[in-house]
Amino acid sequence: MSLARLFIPLLLVSGMLHAEEKPPSEQLYDLMQAQESSIRASRAAFQTTLNQFKARGVPDEGIAEMKKVSDDYFEKMYSNPELKKRHIALFDKNFSSDELNELIRLYQTPLGKKLLVVMPELGDEAERISAEFTKGQPDTEVFRKQIGDIYRKYQRPKLEDRPDEKK
Repeated sequence: MSLARLFIPLLLVSGMLHAEEKPPSEQLYDLMQAQESSIRASRAAFQTTLNQFKARGVPDEGIAEMKKVSDDYFEKMYSNPELKKRHIALFDKNFSSDELNELIRLYQTPLGKKLLVVMPELGDEAERISAEFTKGQPDTEVFRKQIGDIYRKYQRPKLEDRPDEKK
Protein backbone atom coordinates (compact mmCIF):
# COMPACT_ATOMS: atom_id res chain seq x y z
CA MET A 1 0.00 0.00 0.00
CA SER A 2 2.77 2.46 0.81
CA LEU A 3 4.44 1.69 -2.55
CA ALA A 4 1.22 2.60 -4.36
CA ARG A 5 1.09 5.86 -2.45
CA LEU A 6 4.61 6.63 -3.64
CA PHE A 7 4.26 5.58 -7.28
CA ILE A 8 0.84 7.02 -8.08
CA PRO A 9 1.93 10.64 -7.47
CA LEU A 10 5.14 9.97 -9.41
CA LEU A 11 3.15 8.61 -12.34
CA LEU A 12 0.80 11.58 -12.24
CA VAL A 13 3.69 14.08 -12.18
CA SER A 14 5.45 12.18 -14.94
CA GLY A 15 2.30 12.25 -17.05
CA MET A 16 1.89 15.99 -16.52
CA LEU A 17 5.51 16.63 -17.47
CA HIS A 18 5.15 14.68 -20.70
CA ALA A 19 1.86 16.39 -21.50
CA GLU A 20 3.55 19.79 -21.27
CA GLU A 21 6.47 18.73 -23.47
CA LYS A 22 6.54 20.62 -26.75
CA PRO A 23 6.19 18.73 -30.02
CA PRO A 24 9.51 18.13 -31.83
CA SER A 25 8.76 20.78 -34.47
CA GLU A 26 8.34 23.46 -31.80
CA GLN A 27 11.41 22.23 -29.91
CA LEU A 28 13.43 22.52 -33.12
CA TYR A 29 12.03 26.00 -33.84
CA ASP A 30 13.05 27.15 -30.36
CA LEU A 31 16.42 25.41 -30.48
CA MET A 32 17.21 27.05 -33.82
CA GLN A 33 16.27 30.42 -32.35
CA ALA A 34 14.26 30.92 -35.52
CA GLN A 35 12.51 34.07 -34.30
CA GLU A 36 15.76 35.78 -33.33
CA SER A 37 17.48 34.62 -36.52
CA SER A 38 14.65 36.00 -38.65
CA ILE A 39 14.88 39.36 -36.91
CA ARG A 40 18.65 39.50 -37.40
CA ALA A 41 18.38 38.49 -41.07
CA SER A 42 15.69 41.08 -41.78
CA ARG A 43 17.70 43.81 -40.10
CA ALA A 44 20.80 42.84 -42.09
CA ALA A 45 18.85 42.76 -45.36
CA PHE A 46 17.24 46.13 -44.64
CA GLN A 47 20.65 47.65 -43.98
CA THR A 48 21.17 47.66 -47.76
CA THR A 49 18.06 49.82 -48.13
CA LEU A 50 19.26 52.14 -45.37
CA ASN A 51 22.61 52.46 -47.15
CA GLN A 52 20.79 53.38 -50.37
CA PHE A 53 18.80 56.07 -48.57
CA LYS A 54 22.01 57.41 -47.04
CA ALA A 55 23.64 57.50 -50.48
CA ARG A 56 20.64 59.52 -51.73
CA GLY A 57 21.28 62.14 -49.09
CA VAL A 58 19.07 61.16 -46.17
CA PRO A 59 20.83 62.57 -43.09
CA ASP A 60 22.06 60.37 -40.25
CA GLU A 61 19.12 61.31 -38.02
CA GLY A 62 16.72 60.19 -40.78
CA ILE A 63 18.60 56.91 -41.14
CA ALA A 64 18.45 56.44 -37.36
CA GLU A 65 14.67 57.00 -37.41
CA MET A 66 14.23 54.53 -40.27
CA LYS A 67 16.39 51.98 -38.44
CA LYS A 68 14.31 52.36 -35.26
CA VAL A 69 11.04 51.96 -37.17
CA SER A 70 12.33 48.94 -39.10
CA ASP A 71 13.77 47.31 -35.96
CA ASP A 72 10.42 47.74 -34.19
CA TYR A 73 8.56 46.35 -37.20
CA PHE A 74 10.77 43.26 -37.52
CA GLU A 75 10.52 42.61 -33.77
CA LYS A 76 6.74 42.87 -33.85
CA MET A 77 6.32 40.84 -37.04
CA TYR A 78 8.54 37.91 -35.98
CA SER A 79 7.11 37.87 -32.46
CA ASN A 80 3.63 37.15 -33.81
CA PRO A 81 2.46 33.76 -32.46
CA GLU A 82 0.59 33.03 -35.71
CA LEU A 83 3.82 33.35 -37.70
CA LYS A 84 5.55 30.97 -35.28
CA LYS A 85 2.70 28.47 -35.75
CA ARG A 86 3.07 28.67 -39.52
CA HIS A 87 6.84 28.20 -39.36
CA ILE A 88 6.43 25.21 -37.07
CA ALA A 89 3.85 23.78 -39.48
CA LEU A 90 6.53 23.89 -42.19
CA PHE A 91 8.72 21.62 -40.07
CA ASP A 92 5.81 19.24 -39.54
CA LYS A 93 5.02 19.25 -43.25
CA ASN A 94 8.59 18.54 -44.37
CA PHE A 95 10.03 16.31 -41.65
CA SER A 96 8.88 13.20 -39.85
CA SER A 97 9.00 13.11 -36.04
CA ASP A 98 12.09 10.91 -36.23
CA GLU A 99 13.82 13.41 -38.53
CA LEU A 100 12.86 16.32 -36.27
CA ASN A 101 14.26 14.48 -33.26
CA GLU A 102 17.46 13.78 -35.20
CA LEU A 103 17.81 17.47 -36.04
CA ILE A 104 17.21 18.35 -32.39
CA ARG A 105 20.00 15.95 -31.36
CA LEU A 106 22.29 17.50 -33.98
CA TYR A 107 21.63 21.07 -32.84
CA GLN A 108 22.28 20.07 -29.22
CA THR A 109 25.84 18.97 -30.07
CA PRO A 110 28.76 21.42 -30.11
CA LEU A 111 28.92 21.15 -33.91
CA GLY A 112 25.18 21.74 -34.24
CA LYS A 113 25.37 24.78 -31.96
CA LYS A 114 28.24 26.15 -34.04
CA LEU A 115 26.26 25.47 -37.21
CA LEU A 116 23.34 27.55 -35.89
CA VAL A 117 25.69 30.47 -35.22
CA VAL A 118 27.82 30.23 -38.35
CA MET A 119 25.22 29.44 -41.05
CA PRO A 120 23.51 32.88 -41.08
CA GLU A 121 26.93 34.55 -41.23
CA LEU A 122 28.02 32.22 -44.03
CA GLY A 123 24.80 32.93 -45.90
CA ASP A 124 25.28 36.69 -45.57
CA GLU A 125 28.89 36.43 -46.69
CA ALA A 126 28.01 34.15 -49.62
CA GLU A 127 25.31 36.62 -50.70
CA ARG A 128 27.79 39.51 -50.51
CA ILE A 129 30.38 37.56 -52.52
CA SER A 130 27.76 36.64 -55.13
CA ALA A 131 26.57 40.24 -55.45
CA GLU A 132 30.15 41.46 -55.73
CA PHE A 133 30.99 38.75 -58.27
CA THR A 134 27.97 39.36 -60.50
CA LYS A 135 28.44 43.15 -60.55
CA GLY A 136 29.94 44.08 -63.90
CA GLN A 137 29.76 40.56 -65.34
CA PRO A 138 28.62 40.60 -68.99
CA ASP A 139 25.98 37.95 -68.28
CA THR A 140 24.60 40.09 -65.44
CA GLU A 141 24.10 43.09 -67.70
CA VAL A 142 22.39 40.89 -70.34
CA PHE A 143 20.18 39.40 -67.63
CA ARG A 144 19.20 42.83 -66.27
CA LYS A 145 18.37 44.05 -69.79
CA GLN A 146 16.25 40.95 -70.47
CA ILE A 147 14.34 41.39 -67.22
CA GLY A 148 13.85 45.10 -67.93
CA ASP A 149 12.56 44.34 -71.41
CA ILE A 150 10.09 41.77 -70.07
CA TYR A 151 8.97 44.17 -67.33
CA ARG A 152 8.34 46.94 -69.85
CA LYS A 153 6.48 44.51 -72.12
CA TYR A 154 4.00 43.65 -69.37
CA GLN A 155 3.92 46.99 -67.58
CA ARG A 156 0.52 48.66 -67.61
CA PRO A 157 0.55 51.34 -70.26
CA LYS A 158 0.45 54.92 -69.05
CA LEU A 159 -2.79 56.84 -69.52
CA GLU A 160 -1.36 58.85 -72.42
CA ASP A 161 -0.35 55.61 -74.16
CA ARG A 162 -3.94 54.23 -74.07
CA PRO A 163 -5.77 55.50 -77.15
CA ASP A 164 -9.21 54.45 -75.89
CA GLU A 165 -8.83 56.34 -72.61
CA LYS A 166 -7.54 59.71 -73.89
CA LYS A 167 -9.73 62.65 -73.14
